[in-house]
Amino acid sequence: MMDTEERAARRLQHSSAEAHIDALHHPDPCGMRLMALLVAIEKQSGEEGKSAAAYARLARATHDVEVATLMRVLADDHERRLRLLRQMGSALRDRLNWVTPADEPCPGDEWLQVVRGLEQDERRGSLALRNLASQARAEGDTLARLLLECMATDGDQHALLLKFVGRRRLSSQQP
Repeated sequence: MMDTEERAARRLQHSSAEAHIDALHHPDPCGMRLMALLVAIEKQSGEEGKSAAAYARLARATHDVEVATLMRVLADDHERRLRLLRQMGSALRDRLNWVTPADEPCPGDEWLQVVRGLEQDERRGSLALRNLASQARAEGDTLARLLLECMATDGDQHALLLKFVGRRRLSSQQP
């Protein structure tokens, strides 16, 4: 007959093995990495807010119309990033608190075709903007060239995001 200490040691070993297997299926069971990401995103949100305010102040302080316009563009971009970071933070908090989104029906094939069409439109738009940037360079309009190139880069980013959406949609259809 096994003594109490041996049984306790075997139970502990068995529990340890179960915890190891569970950790393989759930690499962050306590949510520590998720929490660290949330803290980093919240810190970056603060930085984006400070940048947006600084650019807005610079826009108001200058008498140069082009510089003021650029400062407002930069302020708007930082405000957009701030909103996105806040949305990401909210989604992470929901994951930490195990809040699940309401089940909604998956969009149909027509929806996916629209997404794919928008991805192609973004790519075509980026190419057109780069062509306009080349024309602006030939005309010696540095500011227009820079703005058009930035807009083209935005279009490339939009296309990448739409590609992700399309792939995610396809993977959600898999059983």
